Amino acid sequence: MLQKAVTEGYGKTLSEVGYISPDWEMISHLKYNVGVFAAFKNHHQIEETVKLLIDDNGEARSWEDFKNAALALNTRYNSVWLKTEYHLAKTSAKAARRWQDIQRTKHIYPNLIYVAVNDGRTRELHKKWHGIILPVDHVFWNTHYIPNDHGCRCNVFRTDKAVDTKGYNVENMPELPPMFNQNTGKTGVVFDKSHPYFKIKNYKNIADMAHKAIMNIQTQQIKQYIVKQQLLDKSFNSQLGKVKILPEAVDRILQQKTENSYQLNAVFYDLKNVIKNALYIKTKEKKGSKYHFLHLQIKNKNVYLTIKEEDEKYQLYNITDKL
Repeated sequence: MLQKAVTEGYGKTLSEVGYISPDWEMISHLKYNVGVFAAFKNHHQIEETVKLLIDDNGEARSWEDFKNAALALNTRYNSVWLKTEYHLAKTSAKAARRWQDIQRTKHIYPNLIYVAVNDGRTRELHKKWHGIILPVDHVFWNTHYIPNDHGCRCNVFRTDKAVDTKGYNVENMPELPPMFNQNTGKTGVVFDKSHPYFKIKNYKNIADMAHKAIMNIQTQQIKQYIVKQQLLDKSFNSQLGKVKILPEAVDRILQQKTENSYQLNAVFYDLKNVIKNALYIKTKEKKGSKYHFLHLQIKNKNVYLTIKEEDEKYQLYNITDKL
């Protein structure tokens, strides 16, 4: 649900932007972040549901009482709170995309203007910042870029108008709530570690389980994409020649478990260009087959393609982040 909100807010998918775009890394970070958050939220709901088995007097609840309490809890988690979280994920993703666009055009529009909605629903603090104009790379935007709170409707626009601090010491502004005292367009984070869901003793165990769950979801999504785009048995141009994509290679790559697996697996959404642009490094022979190694960088991260050669034909064998 929250990953859907990111897609709606950002307005682009990995398959639409391509790995060379700044949007590529941002979309990956946002989707991973909301996935982790959803897993921690689920853990909290389960813990609270278990606690409902006992009433306030320390007595076991009847089935009817437990069912009613559990349903009420579920409504809070998956209706009331989910609606707020969904809107935040969507708004933050939209703001994150805008930040990438801001960076692309800052040579034309070097400044940004903060614009608040002037009505009774807008927070007084946000109203005070209305009209502030500062350079794109000013530290103010590291902490006060939109959204600035739940339900925040403020906006930021590009401008070539002169800097205007409105008389504020913009180097030392009031801090926002921890989760909003950041720039999602830079961090790729919607829900940071200040959120109560993340403040638990067994954080690492839940984080590991969250990672596994997210990887499983990503694997299914990628396989569906591969089938939809009919990538299996298709060949793509490379520096070596035509490289064929076989099912066993897809499974091999998606089954790998590394620290960067989530970002690495995403290359399937732009596989044609990844294979096309990878540069040859070296060749090794093993059991009568040749293995050619190609390299490219995605956002300063190394990506290595292993191409297997048999009978002068090439097939994708593996994609890793280390040789």
